[in-house]
Amino acid sequence: MENIIIPSLIGLLGVVIGTLITSINNQRIKFKETKFRIIEKVVDKRIIDHEDILAIIKNIRTVVPTNQKDTESNIITYPKAMESVENLATFSDEMFFIIHHNSHWLNTNLERELGFFQDYMVTLNMRIKGQNDSNVKIIGLIVKQDFIDLASNLENLTFEFFRKDIYKLKINKHNEWHKYPKEITKKRMNETILFKEFKEIDKIINSA
Repeated sequence: MENIIIPSLIGLLGVVIGTLITSINNQRIKFKETKFRIIEKVVDKRIIDHEDILAIIKNIRTVVPTNQKDTESNIITYPKAMESVENLATFSDEMFFIIHHNSHWLNTNLERELGFFQDYMVTLNMRIKGQNDSNVKIIGLIVKQDFIDLASNLENLTFEFFRKDIYKLKINKHNEWHKYPKEITKKRMNETILFKEFKEIDKIINSA
């Protein structure tokens, strides 16, 4: 009798153990699949948000040609955002919305640079408040290099994500402030054409 029961128990125990092992393996596989799906969604979201920032950069760089040429026969242009007061307001609103909508998925360095860009745009909007479209275009000719520099800085930091951080899930948000220190912002703002050519721009504004 024992010769029958013991092998039967061993066989049953083997089935139970096999079932448990299979169940545990299935749970591990499901966990890994879920984890991979989450990672995929996070990576996709971060790619989309950085592509949105590249779209901002493209808009910053978009220019409108004038009928004039410089000393090297290059067509003189100004930022399309400064084609009119309305254009600049619309451009600023759209940019600010995209930045705030995507900021959670950006690294701190890029977010800080976008913060500086927003500070610049707020300052520029305040300076041209109440101006006519003709003066806005003239000021646009003066500050064009600022737009070029801002776009280049943002582009370098955005492509840093595609070069190095695209597969990183850790986003250092909780222990780092999203803005540059005030002294850095002030120093960089003073280095812009908008501030260096303050008197020249002031003459244009006062002539309105």
